[in-house]
Amino acid sequence: TWKTGAVATEFMRVVNKTLLINFVRRVVDVMHVRQRRKRAFLFLTADTPAERQMIGQLRREGWARVPDDVELETRRGIQAECLALRQKYHELKSRDPARYKDIWNYISDIGFGQERPGPDNVFVRYALSRPILNVVADYLGETPWLRYIVLTESVYQQGDPRFSQKWHLDFDDARMVKLFIYLTDVASLDDGPFKLIPGEQSARIRNSFVKKHLGDASVFTQVEPRHVVDMAGPAMTSFLADAGRLYHCGSRLVPGRTRLLYTALYTAYPSIYPNAREMFSSTAETPDYLRHVLTPITALRQR
Repeated sequence: TWKTGAVATEFMRVVNKTLLINFVRRVVDVMHVRQRRKRAFLFLTADTPAERQMIGQLRREGWARVPDDVELETRRGIQAECLALRQKYHELKSRDPARYKDIWNYISDIGFGQERPGPDNVFVRYALSRPILNVVADYLGETPWLRYIVLTESVYQQGDPRFSQKWHLDFDDARMVKLFIYLTDVASLDDGPFKLIPGEQSARIRNSFVKKHLGDASVFTQVEPRHVVDMAGPAMTSFLADAGRLYHCGSRLVPGRTRLLYTALYTAYPSIYPNAREMFSSTAETPDYLRHVLTPITALRQR
């Protein structure tokens, strides 16, 4: 049996894979205009040279590297936690079938469980870094909503590319940005780097009305392979990408290699999905702007 709102959620998953999503996003914005105005005063903006460089590239190309000096110690803390979680994950004798993908292991399921981590959690703390929030807010044109954080281990699987190994767009929202950190070295194509096609070239790629994942042959008849950006880099490499705008793929590893990746999703508020819920927590001591990033539904109710 369907839970309340589940049918609408599944419907929106299909709609979000079409050009109708931009129309739906505008309708949702209009329906919640009063709530959105209450969040307007929280607007963050890129104001340092490094932040302005990031927002410029993000707008032009749809992606940007995060400077190495931004929260480097926090990234190292995330790496240490993730490596420990990976060991625990592989000690488990069973997996959640709903979270199973043979090219990925969801390491964060062990770390979060049913908990809602707060701003002091090391994984959350990096996503709340002020330079990153400034750039994301500037790009989205509003205070972002931190929707989720996942830690994944990509593993080799024999056969043709499938799932996210094929070229695709993400369908989390019409306005979104994802934040990534490599937690292992991704030095070459053998390590399965995140690959992307910049904004101008991605816009040329034609897909079906309900967008689907595409193979190399389909993509490279429309754009030249030289436009592909292979996001190789050592552990601690971090970058932002509008995964709903850029065709991308990854996790194409060779036998014996794995890749650990941190991913955080920011979207506009409210979500286009009716069952969207807060995945994080905040307290009365949490700064107001962070409460609206972590728990916007609760924060607006309390105002």
